[in-house]
Amino acid sequence: MLLVLSYILALLIGLSIGIMGSGGAILAVPILYYVAGYTMQEASVYSLFVVGASSLVGAVRSWMNHLVNWRAVLFFGIPSVFAVYLTRLILVPILPDPLIASSVITVPLDMALLLLFATLMVLAARSMLLSKEGSTQGELNFQSSNSFLQVITFGLLVGTLTAILGAGGGFLIIPALVIFLRMPMKEAVGTSMFIVAMNALNGFVGSIYKGDILIDYSFLLLFTAMAFIGLFVGMFWAKHLKPEKLKRYFAFFVFGMGLFIIVQQLIKHFQ
Repeated sequence: MLLVLSYILALLIGLSIGIMGSGGAILAVPILYYVAGYTMQEASVYSLFVVGASSLVGAVRSWMNHLVNWRAVLFFGIPSVFAVYLTRLILVPILPDPLIASSVITVPLDMALLLLFATLMVLAARSMLLSKEGSTQGELNFQSSNSFLQVITFGLLVGTLTAILGAGGGFLIIPALVIFLRMPMKEAVGTSMFIVAMNALNGFVGSIYKGDILIDYSFLLLFTAMAFIGLFVGMFWAKHLKPEKLKRYFAFFVFGMGLFIIVQQLIKHFQ
């Protein structure tokens, strides 16, 4: 029964990616962990495949509709992929767990990373809500060395978080593209899908190569197929949303999910 429920809930993962270009991992990991019954490590690896494959399909659709900016994919996506590889190779194996252990406080590694991730989500959403549609929107601001460095730095940051947490990072990529490069929301969503697909599938392949877990491909492929259905429904709905409304809905979604993760982790820690 729970297995069937997990397939149904996979539709929500696709809907989130199709409408907002992100949020898939935020939904996928809890569904795979709490409903499908996989371990946290397995859920993170499975999430990378589901989110990566769904984002790739969505990215191709966006490209066909001329909603992918290849310069942004290059200057944001390549640093992200590079960071995913280095993080999994160098950083992940040496991270201590717990991250902080003293007589006063003990902070598990998972909790510290999730709180960092959630804080970034809240800050990114706040920036999007406060930013206004400018007259230069749609013209990438690569001429500004400050913005150029910010985009590369953010790409490295998102790649690092992707490797550690098993998330695509779209809820950080989209604000970066909108705020730093003044990209229209729908183009930012389409561009983000390509970058998320690159990061997530790169992380999945790295996990398979390491051989840490045994993959149940029959479940994974069917679960992903259900996410695809939700993806196409979400992309159809997104076509009928005005860019400014889509931007606000996305920002509120990210803000709410960030607060939820913070509260949930603090409650869990102090129980």
